[in-house]
Amino acid sequence: MGKELRWYAAHIVVSEHGSWKMAAVALHDGCVMGLKQFQNEPPNTIWLGGTVELRKDSSGKLTAYHVESGKILV
Repeated sequence: MGKELRWYAAHIVVSEHGSWKMAAVALHDGCVMGLKQFQNEPPNTIWLGGTVELRKDSSGKLTAYHVESGKILV
């Protein structure tokens, strides 16, 4: 069975297409599947704070990197 969809929230999410304040990123097996802005923290979301950068890895898969911890999110 594959991994579940996980949501991570941050103060700022940035990508080559722009930036979003108070946003959550959905990940499945390390791949970005969605992005949404919010006013109230969504349920079942891991709050990271700080900044998350969306980056393509060497195979072209869109991944999420938490700047403050220096870790790729999975």
